[in-house]
Amino acid sequence: MNKIAKFLIATMAAIALAACDNHSTTKKVQEEPAAVKKVSNWQGTYEGIMPIANDPETPAYTLLALSQNGEYEMFQKQIERIGTYASKGKFHWDASQNSLTLTANENIQLQLSENSLKNKEGILNRISNEENINEAYFSYLVKHNQSGENYTIKIYSEGESEYAEFEFKEKKYKLKVDLDNSQEQVFRDGDVYLAWNIIDPAPIANYNPTFYDGKETHTFTMLSPTNVIYQAEKDDAPVKTFDVLYFNHERGKSFVKLMSSNILYQYTLNQTEASAKTASYESDAVKWHLDNNRKATFIINNIEHQYAEETLK
Repeated sequence: MNKIAKFLIATMAAIALAACDNHSTTKKVQEEPAAVKKVSNWQGTYEGIMPIANDPETPAYTLLALSQNGEYEMFQKQIERIGTYASKGKFHWDASQNSLTLTANENIQLQLSENSLKNKEGILNRISNEENINEAYFSYLVKHNQSGENYTIKIYSEGESEYAEFEFKEKKYKLKVDLDNSQEQVFRDGDVYLAWNIIDPAPIANYNPTFYDGKETHTFTMLSPTNVIYQAEKDDAPVKTFDVLYFNHERGKSFVKLMSSNILYQYTLNQTEASAKTASYESDAVKWHLDNNRKATFIINNIEHQYAEETLK
């Protein structure tokens, strides 16, 4: 075999080998899973429907704020159920998977995509860049029956415990939960305790706080928030049931929170008018008017829908 023939054979073999290698490399690239698209702008407040950690069967309105320093605040309200849940703590961020874990709240895991957080139980949509929740969601405004003065009590979960934090007669208290059941919740620090007794029946779910400071017993009347359930009077209403919280705090504006099991119908409306027995709340496109006969009017797209109070379960 002459030199030219040997050269041609060697060249063809090299080309064939290179083609095989290239085909193998291409196949490997095609078999590799698509890379996770990195989301860098995740701080802010998210809203949606997601059950609380210890009751996955019941939908709950959820408001979650994530801060740059790795801390979160969360407010939840089970739809058509008595009681709210506020918690705060730290979360673990996994940048490689665009996921986070609320380490202080039953290790809830959430997957982050553009402007939303989700898992198999629900989805939360980003609604603002705020890294903290309105303090009203953590607070109760109460009236001291003995003096007539108003006080604010903060109730929240942190880690595996729940706390009541407030200032009373120029002294600050932080009490840890000692008893928690469907009818009573007690926070205690030694002989000092704060007890919440649920008032029944509804339609207006409320609490009757009692505080013992180690020497005297003090009773309070709940002023805010007030929880009421409304049912639509006609079938053509866009939402059959609204779970409503009225917030009337001394610091900041009074507002109403309209919640439903449909993620598209969640509203926060500032109070625009108020009298002894009526009140109006509105945003750019939605209005909620409360009258004095246990009824309310929901106005959306300039169409009025009538609602009546129902009993909380």
